[in-house]
Amino acid sequence: MYLRLTLALLTLLSVSRITVAQLPVAIPSNAAPQSARQALLEMVFAVEPSQFFSHLPKHAQQLLKADVNILPLQDLTQAITQLRWPGRKLETFEAGPILLRSEDPYSRRTVEVSVESETDGIDEDQLQLSLRLYRNGKPEALPFVPAATFTMKSERGIWCLDDVALNLRVPLGDDAFLDRLTPDRRPPEVEEVETSALNHLRMVNMAEISYAATFSDLGFACSIAYLGGTGVEEPTSGSAGLLDAGLSSGSLDGYTFSIENCSGNPVDHFSVSAVPDNPQMGLRAFCSNETAAIRFSEDGKAATCLTEGKPLP
Repeated sequence: MYLRLTLALLTLLSVSRITVAQLPVAIPSNAAPQSARQALLEMVFAVEPSQFFSHLPKHAQQLLKADVNILPLQDLTQAITQLRWPGRKLETFEAGPILLRSEDPYSRRTVEVSVESETDGIDEDQLQLSLRLYRNGKPEALPFVPAATFTMKSERGIWCLDDVALNLRVPLGDDAFLDRLTPDRRPPEVEEVETSALNHLRMVNMAEISYAATFSDLGFACSIAYLGGTGVEEPTSGSAGLLDAGLSSGSLDGYTFSIENCSGNPVDHFSVSAVPDNPQMGLRAFCSNETAAIRFSEDGKAATCLTEGKPLP
């Protein structure tokens, strides 16, 4: 998960475009020339395709226009989806030590793309970036030290992205670094069942987003059965065809899944829980809501998870 998120955050600056409330303001014709950093941010938050393509070298423009899927845009978009859920604050900075910051008040986690160094050349600039995670204001350990260098070159007065170099460093000789990574490992058989349950829970969250987008007059689904109905010719509010028959039945791979606590008209709040069928195995209960943040409770009970659950690391 960390590897995918890191590559996404550091690479999205060159190949992905997302739209948020804090869009860069268009630069007036009489304003100072655009900096390399401003050009990079404009690529990230481009509203029109022309804004993105204008900052690519000519040959790269032709390549992407011929086949937009030649770069892993879909995978990267999925990896950064968690930064774009409602209620999360996403900011960009045109100067200073931080380029991008995403804050989730629900899980109390902050993701930052920091600027480690930035040159200021006439025709070529380099930005060296790194990824940092925080929970409750404290640094969160990563299994590697991620970094990336973006090289921008000026072509006919326009800054273009010329090169992206990714670097994932694992300092095996650093005892303090290794100590921070020591996890509280769960038994393999427990970890396997819980991992499957978490994957299913995330699928329910994604299905809810699709459901609310499709049936905007209703909002989120209030029954997991409504998200099922695979093979239907025309999706309906009671059979949306977003989950397979196993998961939409509410019971799969040792866990029971249910949606409850709906409110709003259209529905803008819901809770979804995953409860182990056999809590004596030491399995945890998991829960989430419209924010897509996942929490857990050691006692295996949905009620505990929903009211006192701890954020999933």
